[in-house]
Amino acid sequence: MIRRVTFGPPCRVVLILLVSGSAAEAQEFIRPELQAARVTQPPLIDGALDDAAWQSAPLPTGEFLSYNPLYGSPIQQQTTVWMSYDADYLYFAFKCDDPDPSGIKTSVTRRDNIWQDDWVGLSLDALGTGQLSYHLMVNASGVQLDMLNSVAGSEDESPDWIWDSASRLTETGFSAEIRLPLQSIRLRGGDDTRMGILFWRRISRLGVSVSWPALDPGAWVFERHATLHFESIQPRLARELLPSVTYGRTTLRPAAAATSASAQKSA
Repeated sequence: MIRRVTFGPPCRVVLILLVSGSAAEAQEFIRPELQAARVTQPPLIDGALDDAAWQSAPLPTGEFLSYNPLYGSPIQQQTTVWMSYDADYLYFAFKCDDPDPSGIKTSVTRRDNIWQDDWVGLSLDALGTGQLSYHLMVNASGVQLDMLNSVAGSEDESPDWIWDSASRLTETGFSAEIRLPLQSIRLRGGDDTRMGILFWRRISRLGVSVSWPALDPGAWVFERHATLHFESIQPRLARELLPSVTYGRTTLRPAAAATSASAQKSA
């Protein structure tokens, strides 16, 4: 049987594979469960993972597996992820190890132009509905790439949300931090709020993209999100207040009187 298989964003690769009927049957996916940690001291977004927020245990993501160009293969490059939040922001930290740090490809370029670089990031279904996801990626120089992904269409790179990121090269690879304002996304607040999340990474020189949870062939990214739990979180209004002052003044120019006096002297 010939089946069209799409490996999902952001690989942008479509293959035609020959698969048997049994191999084409989708296995039941059990969503992993993650717990977000609330912090009282926000991390400094500078690319260094020395903040108190990152000294606790990382998320139990396990091994990232490839989804492009092959599916299900492990790689030598290990990725460790931390996540925390407070009343205003979501925070993410990534430790991207590489056995050959000199091979990491990065550039200082315009926003949304890092597809050819090494990058790391996340897909966040903030509403937890499986309908809309925010994709945020950052390269080893801190340059951002963001997209809006929905079940109604493909990836849309035109939205540019307000969020902060920083990265730095290290002796073992590179590290990255992301700070996402709650007012930049739509979410459902309250106790035991649940979001969908997936982490991914690109190793440019190998031409390999990996993710956790794994992206199965033919599965959409929404179908492979892990469940991220928040004990309590509240949405923020998606607006900014920019204080400004307007000053006005009205004056009367004595132009008529001056002109009359000048005319009398001339006469």
